[in-house]
Amino acid sequence: MTNPLKKEIDDFLNKIALYESLHYQTKVHLSNTIKQIEKKNESNSGIEPFIGTKLIIGDLTGKSANGWKLNYPTEFQIEIKGQEEMIKSIDTLISQNGMTFLANCYEILESFLFNIIGEFLNVYPTYQKHLKVKKELLTDQKEFLRKYYRSKNNTALLKLLREISPNYKESENLNNTDINLNDWYYVITNVRHSIVHSLHLLDTKKLNFSKNQMFIYKTFFSHEEIQGSWKLIMTYEETKKQINLIAEFGFMIFKSLSNEQNEDWKILHNLK
Repeated sequence: MTNPLKKEIDDFLNKIALYESLHYQTKVHLSNTIKQIEKKNESNSGIEPFIGTKLIIGDLTGKSANGWKLNYPTEFQIEIKGQEEMIKSIDTLISQNGMTFLANCYEILESFLFNIIGEFLNVYPTYQKHLKVKKELLTDQKEFLRKYYRSKNNTALLKLLREISPNYKESENLNNTDINLNDWYYVITNVRHSIVHSLHLLDTKKLNFSKNQMFIYKTFFSHEEIQGSWKLIMTYEETKKQINLIAEFGFMIFKSLSNEQNEDWKILHNLK
């Protein structure tokens, strides 16, 4: 009999694989662009590469020209001149695109948490005794969890997962990453927030990282200090590692919940 949670893990891993592929493609294409710039610079001595953009906007409540919107240049212009600046800009583009892909993967993981825990409660309703909030007449536990278990860092949902699955609770500390995955999840939650909402900046005063969380952040997330904040400058390799860890974390949850009901969790090729 097929594991009833397999659909959820398949959907999750498929989405993560897409962003891992986009991350790799971005690296390959832009690295090839660097090679082309270097080759062109060698054959065209004295001709410097150049890219320039200026923000041009329209006045939504202003005049039009026979129905056509009029556009006006702003004062904000970006210029990239020369091989050195061009290569530096491409490296920045690889880094920032990678971090955006990482933030997207975090969102996929967050949705997966609700989906797989909800599906587990749908299939095995006896575990619904662990729900700590007043039960409504909602037949779909995924819908119920999204309504009542949303909290900062998904703390309530992860607490529920620990109560449902002793296997998961043990795996948070005993795993082959040599890190506490609960601490890692807290760190990457803050990293995702900084990418999406704070231009890659983390406020060091507001973070309140524990000693172990600080170790995880400083070890796996390259950054530089800027006026009391940390600006993320993650490398391609660092982002790839975190995307991969998100996929492995999701698989660990699938494995843990499957083991609670002795369901087959060995769905990966060559896994015995």
